[in-house]
Amino acid sequence: MRMLAVIAIGSCLLSAGQLCAQEEAALAALARSQPIFVGADTASYARIYRALDSETAFDYLDQPLKDVIDDIKFNHNFEIVLDNKALEDFGIDTGTPITRSLKGVSLRSALRLMLRDLELTCVIRDEVLQITTLEAAASDTSIRLYPVVELLPPNGDGKVLVELIKTLVAPKSWCGSDTVGSIIYVEHLESLAIRQTDEVFHEIEELLAATKQLAQHQRPKARTQETDPFE
Repeated sequence: MRMLAVIAIGSCLLSAGQLCAQEEAALAALARSQPIFVGADTASYARIYRALDSETAFDYLDQPLKDVIDDIKFNHNFEIVLDNKALEDFGIDTGTPITRSLKGVSLRSALRLMLRDLELTCVIRDEVLQITTLEAAASDTSIRLYPVVELLPPNGDGKVLVELIKTLVAPKSWCGSDTVGSIIYVEHLESLAIRQTDEVFHEIEELLAATKQLAQHQRPKARTQETDPFE
C-alpha cells in the first residue's frame, strides 16, 4: 500500500506554510506508526486504495451507469456511491448507457477511462468512493502526508521535492486565481504535507513513485564481496 495518510481534521487547513496544532499531532503520530487516516476509519480508506490498485476487467454494452457501478462494487467488494445531486445538476442521468470493455488494468485507471467520456470522476469521501462531476471534485480537497525520506537529496532539503511537484503537477492549482492546493515539507518528519483534490493527488503519487524508482536505480550497490587486503 502506498505510504500516505489522509488527514481529515475539519476546518484545519494548510495555509501560509504552517500547520495547526491538531495537524502537528496527527503527523507526529503518523511518523511513529503505520500510515493512518485521522478523523476517519483507517481500514475503510485502506480497503478503497487496495481495491483501486487491484487489476480489473469488464465488458459493458449499453448498461445503465447505476448498474455498472453496482456491478463493480460487487466484484471488488467495497462501497461506491453516485453523487446524485451533482450528477443531476450537471444533467447526467444515472440510467445513462455505458459501453466500455477493458481488461488487465487497475480499477483506478479503468474508472478514469470510463467516467472521462461523461466528464465525471471519482473521489474518496466519507469512507466511500463517490462518483461525481469534475466541477464538484475540483472544489473538494483533503490533506495527505507522504513520507519522502528515500527521495531527499544528499543535503536533506525537502524543498526540492516541493518545487518539483509544484512545477510538474497542476501548476495553476498552487498559485494564482485557481489556487486550491498547498504543500509544505515537514522537516522533522521528513514528509510532505499536501492539501489538494483527489485528481491531483493521483498525479502526485505517480510522480513520487517514478522518482522513487529512479532513486533506487541510481543508488550505488552495496559491495557483496570483501576485498583481499593483500591484493
